[in-house]
Formats: sequence, C-alpha cells, structure tokens
Amino acid sequence: MGRKFLLVTTLRLTGRNEAPSYIVRCRGTREGKLLAKKPFKYGLKTCIFCGKPANSSEHVWPKWAHKLLPQFPNHTQLTLDAPVTKSIMSRTSERKRQGSVAKVAIKRVCSTCNNGWMSAYEENAKAILSAMMRGGHLALGAESQQLLTEYFTFKLMVLDWTNADPIFTQDERTAFYVNRAIPASLQLAMAYCRDASAHSYYRTHFIEAAMKTHLSTHTPGRNVKTIAVGFGGIFIFALCIRGEVDLSLKTIPGFVQLIPGKLATIRWPPFLVIGRTTLERVASSLDALKHHKKVTLIDDPNDAEASQTNK
Repeated sequence: MGRKFLLVTTLRLTGRNEAPSYIVRCRGTREGKLLAKKPFKYGLKTCIFCGKPANSSEHVWPKWAHKLLPQFPNHTQLTLDAPVTKSIMSRTSERKRQGSVAKVAIKRVCSTCNNGWMSAYEENAKAILSAMMRGGHLALGAESQQLLTEYFTFKLMVLDWTNADPIFTQDERTAFYVNRAIPASLQLAMAYCRDASAHSYYRTHFIEAAMKTHLSTHTPGRNVKTIAVGFGGIFIFALCIRGEVDLSLKTIPGFVQLIPGKLATIRWPPFLVIGRTTLERVASSLDALKHHKKVTLIDDPNDAEASQTNK
C-alpha cells in the first residue's frame, strides 16, 4: 500500500466501546483498508485567551503586512535537540513546507477573539508598524509605546504555541485578555534590520536554568525562553522567564528596550542598524548562559530549539 491515500468515504463504522474508523482507499486501486481514527493527542483545542473552542487561526505576520514582506516559495522548519551546555545540537527533524514562512498561522484562538479585540489591535497598530517596517523616522511616545507593548505581547503569546510548549501561563494570558496586563516576566527589545532574508524570521529557544544559590529549591522544568521575530524591518527579541531565575536583557548596540519601558520617547529607527550576523547572535544568546556566573543550566535531554527560515 503506497504512502499517499485518497479518502473515498467518511462512513463511520462504530460499535459499542469501539473507536470510530474510516474507509481509506489507496490512490489508483479499489482495495480499501480499515484504519482506526487516532484521537487528538492533546485533547480538544481551546482558545488560549478566553477558553472557547479554538476554531480560528491567527497569522503571526498579519495579512496586511504580507505585501511588505519578501515572498519566498517555501520555507524550512528545523527542530534541534540537545542540552544547551553541549557544543553541538543534533537535528531531529527538518520539514520542507510550501509557501513563505510569513503566512504561518496558528490555530489556538477562537473566532470571537480573532475577529474582535485582536483584529482591533491590528487596525490600530497598522499605521505605526507599516512605517517602522519600512524604516520610517518616528518618535514613539508613551501612547505609541503602550500600543506596541500590548500588540507584541499578544503576538508573542500566540507564537509561544508554535511547538505546543508555552512559557506563558494561562493566568498570564487570562490577565492580558481581561485587563491587558503585561506579564512581569516578559522583557522585549527591538532593532531595525535591513536584510530582507530576516524580515519574516522566527526562532525560539527553551531551556531549564537555575540560580546557583538556589539549586536545592529549584523546581524542575524548562523555565527560560527566548523568542526572536523578524517583522519586516523590525526585529524583536523577547526574554520570558518562569520562576526564580534572575536574568535581564543587556544593552546591545542598535537595540532599544520596549518592555519594560525605559525611554519617554523612542527614536525610530535606532541610529545603529543591525545586520543578519548580529540578529543571529542575539537570537541564539541563551547559548552564552553556560558561561554565566550566577545561573547554571540543567542538562535536559528534551531541551529543544526550533526555528523557521525562508529558503
């Protein structure tokens, strides 16, 4: 029986205490085979914000931005596994996908949220983001910074589910949904990058770390995550921490910190424009924690890094 199948009927053959099955027919033959339907591995998907059934998909890069982004014919999704303390990570999977990575959508929200408050954010932030993506000169005051803070927070919460292994808790997502509360554990900096190959880029890195002075009380589990996103010319780098780990974003030439806010006015673009080399170095900066004086990394065989790049 070949690897490609043609579904010729959706007739359910079920009996008492039996899993529903379907008739599946191999393409080019008339012989059918009874295959048991596998249940969804993680149960029913629900909206990560309100808890309703997740019947809608949120584009990481909104549709209005697609015309401002480079369109590549396909992209590659990589997953790398190994303790971060090792010098070499093993590639466990590589998936070739059709279409630009800019059109990636994540089905973890409901239509009410997607067509309501999330759509309103897209409309309100569109003018500022369009100008920033092109490298337009702007002076971002308190109101604009607050809008960007809330916009990028909800985008990060959606992007956090690319591998069904989130760092943000349900309480944090609910607090944002109800009160627009920004998680205290979130830090975010942004820079301007002219390299078009990085304009629809994302990379996540999730590790387990502990303060060297608190090893005896450390709760096992991955608790430090970075999310790097190329949003047109805007490159954002987020550091998300769960628990007692004391880490903060360093001042990097070309970057301005948005969360928590430090400047009354942000001049955009920053005076120094970054290149792809700096972008990659920042996106993989958790690797440098193996040399940290106060933080130690826990060797976790399930430690993973995922990225998507255009080809």
